[in-house]
Amino acid sequence: MNFSELNLNQDLMKGLEAAGYEKCTPVQEQVLTCGLSGDDLYVQSQTGTGKTASYLVLMLQQLLTKEELAGKKALIMVPTRELAVQVEEEAKTLISGTNLKTGSFYGGVGYEKQTALLQKNIDILVGTPGRVIDLCESGTMDLSSVAFLVVDEADRMFDMGFYPDLRKLIKILPPVKERQTMLFSATLNTYVKNLAWEYTEDAKEVQLPQKTKGNGIILLLGCFLVVMLRSYIGMAVSFSWKNTFILGLISVLAVVCGKMAGGVLAAYLG
Repeated sequence: MNFSELNLNQDLMKGLEAAGYEKCTPVQEQVLTCGLSGDDLYVQSQTGTGKTASYLVLMLQQLLTKEELAGKKALIMVPTRELAVQVEEEAKTLISGTNLKTGSFYGGVGYEKQTALLQKNIDILVGTPGRVIDLCESGTMDLSSVAFLVVDEADRMFDMGFYPDLRKLIKILPPVKERQTMLFSATLNTYVKNLAWEYTEDAKEVQLPQKTKGNGIILLLGCFLVVMLRSYIGMAVSFSWKNTFILGLISVLAVVCGKMAGGVLAAYLG
């Protein structure tokens, strides 16, 4: 599907053209198809699939076309400073043909520039949990008009210990019925699904096939190696040591080849 088929705002189309976007990636097509109606989403999508543009286009289209959203804001939460800057830069390109403004807010730097930026009435706020909470508690950042919440790389948020901060932050926002919430994660684990259950309403689930290209050769070699070792070690090592060794090897291969390799090997070794 091409972006031109989605009947998007013309100023937004100029931004898409500036960014070099013409055809939707699978995640972009599904997110826009499911989310332009205003439904909450939780999306399984890896880095490099175009997910950032998917949620930016979805929010920008609505901010630019729905009268009831005049003056409303979007808040995008990310786990790292680097990702905040990356999302901000992509947003700047997409809004280049509009009057909307964006800015990023993260720790490790002073507050002065970020505080001054907030005086410009930013429409698209991109930030890390700790810094956004600090700015809110100081009265510098006002999130009362947020109509969109995106939690990007939600699984990394949990891995980095941001879950308590996320919960604290979400409680500051308007109620779930007054905003559209979207969670993006490489894996839809229990923590991510619990967050979706707690802070979304009738969210639609979008899952895409996981990338396996590039791991296939390693996986085949790993499986062959383990089969050979299993046959060889059985002649010389006690049963308990054999199990210990193979379990250790599974762990190493799982790290190298990803979860797919660990799952296949574990199924074989039973």
